[in-house]
This record gives sequence, C-alpha cells and structure tokens, in this order.
Amino acid sequence: MAESVELTTVNGYIHDVTSVKLANRSPTRYFNATIQNETGYSDIVIFDPTKHQEFSNAQHHRSPIKLANINLRPSRRNPNKNDVQFNAKSSLHIVRRLEYSYDTDHVDKHNTPVHTKKIKDIIKDVPPYAKVNLDAKVVETGNTTDHTVASGSHMTKQIYILADETATIKLAAWGDDINKIRVNLDAKVVETGNTTDHTVASGSHMTKQIYILADETATIKLAAWGDWRPFRYLFFVSGKPSLALSEIANMYM
Repeated sequence: MAESVELTTVNGYIHDVTSVKLANRSPTRYFNATIQNETGYSDIVIFDPTKHQEFSNAQHHRSPIKLANINLRPSRRNPNKNDVQFNAKSSLHIVRRLEYSYDTDHVDKHNTPVHTKKIKDIIKDVPPYAKVNLDAKVVETGNTTDHTVASGSHMTKQIYILADETATIKLAAWGDDINKIRVNLDAKVVETGNTTDHTVASGSHMTKQIYILADETATIKLAAWGDWRPFRYLFFVSGKPSLALSEIANMYM
C-alpha cells in the first residue's frame, strides 16, 4: 500500500476539474481534478475553493504547472498509488515548460470541451506558456538565426507568420520542428510593378503596389494595398492552402 508522504512540489498538466462540492458530513467545500505527470495520472483533492478559477484556467489553457506544498496520501481507489491533497497553504504556479507534452488523448471524465482558438483571442487572453489549439496557415517566412541554448548545444530558430481571419502572429520554430512547417503558397514574387497613391472610400490615402507572382503553373498580378504583404494578402484572397496560381486565376480573375 502506498504510504503517506510529504511532497514539496509536483509538476504536470491539469485535467478533469470538477465544480466545487460540499462534503457529506461537514461544511468543507472542495473540488477534484487530475494531474498528468511524467509517468501517468494522479487524482487531486483541492480543499481551497478560492483556487477553482486557477485550476480551471490551467486546464483550459493546457498550461504546464507546478503544485507546491502539497501532500500525498494513499489513494482510496488504487492502493498502489497516491492522491494529491492541495490545501490553503498549497499553491499553483505556471512553469515555462515540461519535458513531456500535454496528453491530448486523455479521456476527459467531465467532457470538458477543447476549443480551437482564434489568433486575436490568443493575443488578448492566453497567458504565457499555455498550450492552445490553433487553426491557421503559414503565410510568410521570416528570419533564420542560430542560437546557443542552455545545454550548450546549437539550435536554429526560424520565424514564421501565421494568419487566420482575425489576425496574424509570429511563430518561432526550433531545430527539427522547422521541417514540420509548410508555407501556405509555393509561389514567388518575380517582378515588382508600379506604386501608386490613391484616395479610398473613407477619405484616407493608401498606396497600391503591384506584384507579379509566379509558380510552375502560371503567373498572376497582385495588387497589395497599404501594409499588406504579398503572401499574406494572397492567403486572404484564396482562403485555401497550397493553391496553384492557375487555380486562383480561374477562381478570381
């Protein structure tokens, strides 16, 4: 049987946060959750209802966390495991990263929905180091730089620009992850045309730049306005990944 053990900290990801409940034979208020650690899962009993929002946010954002000043007690359901007890002296902290990933295959006991976020919401609401689902496309490739990381090894960092219908955001890919990223459109600017100034419907002034794009199927003329860059603009026109220019010409010209 697992022994009662005092533990300073435990790291992991939060799952299965329940609503706050009232104990059957006492006025104690509590709620439950599950923590995913490196080797599996442990049940948590939280005897501090004021922490409910923190645990809910950690689950919602899939944040890597550390629970400090917690106790381990023998599990009532599995004599070979320990449960985590979190009380008023315990604390939850967001950490930068863990050596393992959030388990997206975990079966949520309470059917908590997993939402795909929009970029504007990530920019506005998501805390640092959170894990999110994002449906976006790479519309531009930025700088590539070499770095010496904490271990002393060398890694390459590649910047990409992601876009959805709400906003754009930078993505930093490191090392082998760079090869997992695909740019939305395999086309190149082969010629820069005229630049002209215009007064638009709002009464403001905007600059229009003409570009000639080409791939192996066709060439196409693109008018980019203001600070819109060619590939970003083309993403919003096409709305599809990896379109050939001949397809775009047939659809929109």
